[in-house]
Amino acid sequence: MLDIMPKINDQMIGLYAIKKYITKYRKLEIELTKGDYGKFDLEDIITRFMDVLPNLKEITIRPRGNTNAFENFFYHKDSLIKHIETIKELSRENKITINIVFPIESNIRLYKDILYSDIKEILNLIKGYQVHILLENRIFIREDVCTPLEICKFFGDEQLLTCFNIKNTYKRSLLFLEDFKSYAKKYIHNNEKYIYQIHFSPIDKDIHENLEELQKDFMFLKEFHLNEKLICIDVKEIHEQDKIEEVKELEFLEKIGLQK
Repeated sequence: MLDIMPKINDQMIGLYAIKKYITKYRKLEIELTKGDYGKFDLEDIITRFMDVLPNLKEITIRPRGNTNAFENFFYHKDSLIKHIETIKELSRENKITINIVFPIESNIRLYKDILYSDIKEILNLIKGYQVHILLENRIFIREDVCTPLEICKFFGDEQLLTCFNIKNTYKRSLLFLEDFKSYAKKYIHNNEKYIYQIHFSPIDKDIHENLEELQKDFMFLKEFHLNEKLICIDVKEIHEQDKIEEVKELEFLEKIGLQK
């Protein structure tokens, strides 16, 4: 069976449409709808979801917008530490794994030279807890933006891992006129142990019209040995009540998961 994580926003819009999948897999990604520069209440958000879905065993938190890039949080370090302490405590109290995803948008020198001690401090805070910091690749036109894998390999910490975004990788390969699979190897090849979660979506279109189209994109995961990672459904209609496209993606993935 595939390890699937449905996705919803922090207002619980469309919960009824995907609740059976959340209950089945006991995992959920929560996309925050507000809170620039870390101004959000994780305790309230996670507690509300645990009250409604008490059987959850893993939650991924996705802060919103461009202001919540990983490096930006270190301009508000006290706020970041407060969020980390909240996540640690909620993970311990509820006996669940909690991940928080940050996009990155700078070159490797910033993380190695300027933010090194700050990042080590954060990693020491979560050591021994069921907590992961996940770094995600953005599109970005600048060539000097490093990959999340470069950062994770440099720090070599099992709680600092990556969320591999398939569509962002595809779009970036187009920007630099490179073959998608060849370009993706820069993020993946021989680095599978650093990849914790996949943001899975149609690679070159908005939706999968049928099972065959999803199978084609899923073969990319299999080719790079990523099909056994945590797969989070990433669709555009995150704010819609009926969540038709997400339900369809979930149904298609379940069918593929039954295939040998």
